[in-house]
Amino acid sequence: MKIRKGVALLLCVMFVAALIGFAPDSASQPASNITDSTVATESAATSFAREEIRHIVEESPPNCIWNETTDICSSVALYDYDDVCIGYVFKLSTDDEPTGYIQVNHINSELVTYCYSFNGKPAYEGLTTDEVTSFVASDDKLYFFGNFTYCTKLPNGNFSPLDSVEEFNVQDVAAFYHDFLNQTNQHQ
Repeated sequence: MKIRKGVALLLCVMFVAALIGFAPDSASQPASNITDSTVATESAATSFAREEIRHIVEESPPNCIWNETTDICSSVALYDYDDVCIGYVFKLSTDDEPTGYIQVNHINSELVTYCYSFNGKPAYEGLTTDEVTSFVASDDKLYFFGNFTYCTKLPNGNFSPLDSVEEFNVQDVAAFYHDFLNQTNQHQ
């Protein structure tokens, strides 16, 4: 009888160990970047960005001008084609001087750092052309569809990339955004 109990206990321990070995990758991620919603909240994105800045400062990559005083001085929300907030671009300052930005996106229920720069401007700031500025967004939102594609929504409901005078309907930008998400899934 004792042998059966010992074998049963050993099998239980092996089963639990096997389950732990097959835990999803997200289980080992810090809880701060995993969210239950499909919306990026500004407070969660801000906390995540500050933590990422701290990690980058600790890693001390070449040309890093950030330090422990680097903080967020402004933010711009990013939206998908359904007007759902999917991220933020945070402009940064260090010792009261502008020191780049960090873009945080909500992808696959996680907050991720999409890009950052120690001294540059966010990509959308350098994209507008004289012809594009004649397009007036129907709202004050900035739309992001991946691969550095930033758009405005036109009064007719179509979208126009900031670096172009072209217009795309919601089906086109939805397909583009889903392609971006699929590419992101393949790289994880």
